[in-house]
Amino acid sequence: MAFDFEKEIKDRKLIFGEKMSLKQANKGLVEAIFISSDCRNAARIIADAKNTEIKQISLTSAQMRETCKKPFCVSVVSLVKEAGKSRKKEKAEEGEDAEEEKPKKGAKKRAKKKKEDQ
Repeated sequence: MAFDFEKEIKDRKLIFGEKMSLKQANKGLVEAIFISSDCRNAARIIADAKNTEIKQISLTSAQMRETCKKPFCVSVVSLVKEAGKSRKKEKAEEGEDAEEEKPKKGAKKRAKKKKEDQ
């Protein structure tokens, strides 16, 4: 199972920790949650994570630390969805388009003033 874990986390954006993983999972931004074999709150994480794939792996938190190359023990790791990035980009593009379509402040007053001057 360790090999699959290493393969899945390679070149991916990760979230470390139980609280942040659950918070992002409930927002729908997490693809999968990996829980170490010695995680104390595994049952709570499984119960609280909504619409998220949960994988309990055979690695301990110390082994996960080494795999993730972190200076602290890692009990919970989440994979961020790749589609989340594209959604943010789309929203940003929509926001830019919406700003371009909006008239600038005072445009009505300037137009009205031009008509009066003519």
